[in-house]
Amino acid sequence: MSEFVSIESEQAVLGSMLIDSGCIRDVAAVLRETDFSMALNQELFRVITNMDRDGRPVDGLTVCQEAVNQRLAEEKTLRRYLADLMDITPTAANVLEYADIVAEKARKRELKAALLDGAKALDDGEPEETVRSSLDAAITASADRTASELLAPKEQVDSFFAYRELIDDGSIPYVRTGIRSLDKLLGGGMVQDGLYILAGRPGMGKTALGVAIAESVAATCGRVDYFSLEMSKEQIMARRLSALARVDSRLILMETLTEDENRRVAEAMLTVGRTPLYTTDGNAQTVGRITSIARASRGVKLVVVDHFGLILKPGKRQDADESREIAHALKRLAQSIGQPVLCLAQLNRENEKRTDKRPTLSDLRATGAMEEDADGVIFVHRPDYYRADYEREQAQPERTEIILAKNRHGRTGKIDLSFWPETNTFKPAWVE
Repeated sequence: MSEFVSIESEQAVLGSMLIDSGCIRDVAAVLRETDFSMALNQELFRVITNMDRDGRPVDGLTVCQEAVNQRLAEEKTLRRYLADLMDITPTAANVLEYADIVAEKARKRELKAALLDGAKALDDGEPEETVRSSLDAAITASADRTASELLAPKEQVDSFFAYRELIDDGSIPYVRTGIRSLDKLLGGGMVQDGLYILAGRPGMGKTALGVAIAESVAATCGRVDYFSLEMSKEQIMARRLSALARVDSRLILMETLTEDENRRVAEAMLTVGRTPLYTTDGNAQTVGRITSIARASRGVKLVVVDHFGLILKPGKRQDADESREIAHALKRLAQSIGQPVLCLAQLNRENEKRTDKRPTLSDLRATGAMEEDADGVIFVHRPDYYRADYEREQAQPERTEIILAKNRHGRTGKIDLSFWPETNTFKPAWVE
């Protein structure tokens, strides 16, 4: 029982609040009412924090009178218990240490309850996916709560000093996309624990760019988890091999190859086989399932989700609230693994109604909740796609604009790339 409850720490917290009302607000920033295991301790914590919030004096006598007025217990019992609380508390100076113990025990009880509920749900025949999502939500909530506690000024300085030491030793606080001009716009790359949205209308090349970024990160940094919710593993592999071998992906996927093409594809396969890019097989997933898989990955450097609109919604409702919850969950995933999440998304058709077809943040309207949580929003746009008189010459690249429309950590702007759709290849320049 001591692993999940510390009555002594609960009593020391309450005793400290009674001895020194100046610590009440510090404690209230760390604990909540349900963190206390005893019902009377919960009620006393509520009474004390409410009295302090209302500007009323807090001590043994005033709290006892308020508790009696609220009929929490008999007056004689309350007087004795409050006196004991103050008597057994050695000093209020250590109140935050006592509070940390109470919070830790509470988190353990919450996790135990989640595990027991999960076991019961399995026994009752609930689907594995539902149980897994519930457990992951409980774990994430516990981690989020721990991370949300306020840091004292000295703790902030110490933490930032440790961060700077890592930078000075050669570590970088971001993940490079592999496109130098885009990384420069981003301020170095995608920040660790950031959520990035890569959006465009169908046919613009967003999946090709997503795969290219994933390929570069996997080749230079380490493991990438690519959640394809639409394309099969064969389609993804064809795109990867096409970019490496410079052979039309349609040919790789469906046609007979020449001897030279076979040789180049075979060489590309050797490279792909050594590159730690892990993919799914085109199956739709819930955000809970995506989170569970990504959090279990060891040393993952980037998570890519293709795409937002295909993430399964548990309630099966296409409303803004569920989209917002999914966006929040993707941001929490990035924070929990300490690495960026790149989520692809389709734009609505509003840009096609305008003379200037370049996408803007308002074109994310259907999934606008993403913008709120995103550290960066990147649009892919091919201007010639909308020209009625445009005829592309065989094997020539197309000008593709990469528009950084939102960047929480730097400036916004636009770059031009050369894009070969047949081989899903980008080059970092466009020459008229």
